[in-house]
Amino acid sequence: MNHNTRLLSLNQLTTLIMFFLIGGSALSSTARYSGQNAWIVLLFAGFFGGMFFTLYHRISKIHQYKGLPDILKATFGKFFGTALLLVYACFFLFRTISVGNYMSSMAQETLMFGVNHRVVIVMLMITVIVSALYGLNVIGRSSEIFLFIMLLCLIPFLLAIFTASFKVDNLTPILAEGLPGIAADIARTTFFPYGELVVFLMLFPYIMPKESNRILKRSYIAIAFSVMLSIAIDLTTVALIGSTLTSNFEYSFFNAMQLAGMSGFLERLDPLAVVIMVASEYFKLVIYFFVTVLAFQALSHKFNFKVTLSILTVVIFFLAPVVQPPETNFLMNTMPFKILPIFELGLPLFIWIVSEIRFRNKKPEVPRQTTERLNPGPI
Repeated sequence: MNHNTRLLSLNQLTTLIMFFLIGGSALSSTARYSGQNAWIVLLFAGFFGGMFFTLYHRISKIHQYKGLPDILKATFGKFFGTALLLVYACFFLFRTISVGNYMSSMAQETLMFGVNHRVVIVMLMITVIVSALYGLNVIGRSSEIFLFIMLLCLIPFLLAIFTASFKVDNLTPILAEGLPGIAADIARTTFFPYGELVVFLMLFPYIMPKESNRILKRSYIAIAFSVMLSIAIDLTTVALIGSTLTSNFEYSFFNAMQLAGMSGFLERLDPLAVVIMVASEYFKLVIYFFVTVLAFQALSHKFNFKVTLSILTVVIFFLAPVVQPPETNFLMNTMPFKILPIFELGLPLFIWIVSEIRFRNKKPEVPRQTTERLNPGPI
């Protein structure tokens, strides 16, 4: 694979962050557990998520925007750095399987009812593998196109505010239990999905060096836009079907889209819902898969990208059907409060503190070539 196929522009980074966050919030729907308070939860979570991203960016900046593998090895030495990289690689693999299972389950419920789970996984894996082989640049360019398509598909849904189905009464009362009553919801949404942006520590090296100083600003814009769009989606969903049905439906956004059709004009919006759900979650899956391959490849300079990709594909194919789609309790309580904080806050804080102590006063290196900052190893 040519290194140029991995280069990302700031626009592509922005759209990928948007898809990554919307895929995590529009489908799981923050409103499922926070109801009419979803907009407050998302505002706080987006703010804390921005702080998390500032931490990730600072770590990368200290190391001249090198990738997570180089950061870990430079900070903790080759042995402990590689061991910690293996932990992160396994975490990325776990999230790849989780997102893939969620997406295949969604496809079975909405598009391919009754189709064997393994068949759906094969279809997903084929598209993801092809995207990974074509490279990060193609993934980024595709996200720019599909973001425009997704926004077009969302317009009829958001226009439901002007229909009789939109009930403002469903959006009250606000903060009936007070701000402390939604503290757990804020923490949950902060870690899932905003804290998952830690995955972009693997992608910062592929931003052109001359654009690196604008990564943080553009990422803030992406996070802010994602927060506003998620608020619009969740509030419209609650207003259309109510907080009770929103919490009971597994895919409440899809059900709300079914109700949002306008008589005489786009009476069935559920096909548009499928486009939005598949596109947003697909890019999240592709990012996790691509980063997983990069993380395992970086464990040794002898590892080849295509060979590593092939091995992980086989592992996922056999492991994904065994790992059943997560139960609601696992998604709502175990993962955001017991698993994600370790990888999104605990370890990054530790890496940042050690990096500040060891490298803060180190004279910055001047990159001679764009490709020198990219992840080393055979392609």
